[in-house]
Amino acid sequence: MVYLLLSILSSTIIAIIFKVQDRLGIKLFPVIVVNYIVATTLGLLVLQEKWQVRTLFEHSWLITALAVGVLLILGFFVIGLSIQKAGISVTIVASKMSVVIPILFSIIAFDEQITTLKVIGLVLAVIGIVLTVYPDTRSRVGQGQLLLPLLIFFILGMIDSLVKLGQTQVDEQLIPLFTAVSFGISGIIGLIIGAVKYKPSDFWRWREVLTGVALGLFNWGSMYFIMQALNRSGLDSSVVFGINNIGVISLSVILAFILFRERLSKVNWLGVLVAIAAAWILSSV
Repeated sequence: MVYLLLSILSSTIIAIIFKVQDRLGIKLFPVIVVNYIVATTLGLLVLQEKWQVRTLFEHSWLITALAVGVLLILGFFVIGLSIQKAGISVTIVASKMSVVIPILFSIIAFDEQITTLKVIGLVLAVIGIVLTVYPDTRSRVGQGQLLLPLLIFFILGMIDSLVKLGQTQVDEQLIPLFTAVSFGISGIIGLIIGAVKYKPSDFWRWREVLTGVALGLFNWGSMYFIMQALNRSGLDSSVVFGINNIGVISLSVILAFILFRERLSKVNWLGVLVAIAAAWILSSV
């Protein structure tokens, strides 16, 4: 469960960093690019196995890692914009509601057992997430802003499903290499776009660099720890994804209330309690 808790903490801090970045007026795209460079470097530093570039093509998980990399930079960019336009709570609920996609993928693709207790836990998880941000969804998001959370729902759902697929394809000792390849592809795409649209000086301002470094550390951690949780927790993948998303939504909304004074109604607090109950049920499946 330690890896699962670390994954929840890492993902929550990512959302907080985005909010701080917006508040301080730090440019988003340079932060994202620096973040992927840091995450790639960290993956390679943690890797204990010897490897060569040419040997990457021998691994069955390479295509999966490449797909994750493409979706990661797209997803991060959309998440950053959504937090700015729709607020942290709405963005987090869209990203965490995407858990439905990897849960269904895990059950269908890997024939995971469906029990009454698991169904109850997952249903409560969805209810808890909806209740946690319900007023914000109504009051802060206009029709024109719904596209960003909707895109997040599908993109992150696909990423989590591909991460699960990668976890079944890659040996545990090569998980850091999987993360490095995924983040490396994102970084390369970001550098190409940056070379066309931005000045080199935009990437070397100390605020962008420091924010990107912090984001990269926790971004890498979120992927590494969730893959380790899938390997070592002893829980079904659908349960791991459920608990992870419940933890992130609950902690993110509470921290948004404490740090940024985002309002929470009684319905919101009820949602947090329901989500916690769902996590307890899922952890006992």
